[in-house]
Amino acid sequence: GRDMFCVDIPDPLQCIMSNWHNDVFSRGSYSFPCVRSSHEDILNYREPVKNKSNRPQLFFAGEATSTDHWGTIHGAYQTGQSEAQRILDCVASLKQKNVQNVSRLPSLQ
Repeated sequence: GRDMFCVDIPDPLQCIMSNWHNDVFSRGSYSFPCVRSSHEDILNYREPVKNKSNRPQLFFAGEATSTDHWGTIHGAYQTGQSEAQRILDCVASLKQKNVQNVSRLPSLQ
């Protein structure tokens, strides 16, 4: 598990565990695909909600959106990384479009 961070991680000095069963926000829950769930269902969970301009506006990550590691911390971590990259790509795309629009503005000279 530690190799997913691509750095040497020392052994922990202390460990604090939560009690998910008694956590009022989760009640011990985690996701799992039901019997008739498909790979496409999970892909649909992670699909961003788009605004009126058809641009992604609301993004989803977490273990429930992982196709390979649902119900796990590393599934949540990996989908978080993936969605963060998707957000960065969207921002870069918007910046590029804004630069192109500015370059098409008429000269004030």
